[in-house]
Amino acid sequence: MRTNVIKELRKFRINIEDPLDFLNVDGEGIAIFDLAMAVGAAYLVDKSFNLSMMLPGKNRKETYYLGILLGGILVHFIFARIRPNNGREITFLNRKLTDKDANIYKILFVFMILKAGINLFSR
Repeated sequence: MRTNVIKELRKFRINIEDPLDFLNVDGEGIAIFDLAMAVGAAYLVDKSFNLSMMLPGKNRKETYYLGILLGGILVHFIFARIRPNNGREITFLNRKLTDKDANIYKILFVFMILKAGINLFSR
């Protein structure tokens, strides 16, 4: 019962490359449910353990959330490559990041890395 609800919630996607199909249920884009759960879990962990205050530099909260998102993307990418499981683990975002053509997802990924690095090393 619950897995069906989660599957239905994961169908709703955001595709920032296509303004005509920005919100869709076609499986093209980043799952809104997954993104919301990741940010929600990061918020609860930060509230419980105050991890963002342990980071150096300015904008500690921003750096914390950027790090969580980047870490999640990298871990998911690595696990998808280790156990491909007939290609089901290769997600939309993984395909976009490994695509040979330039796209908005690669630009955002590089921007997030740079922004987190700047935040970490600024005083």
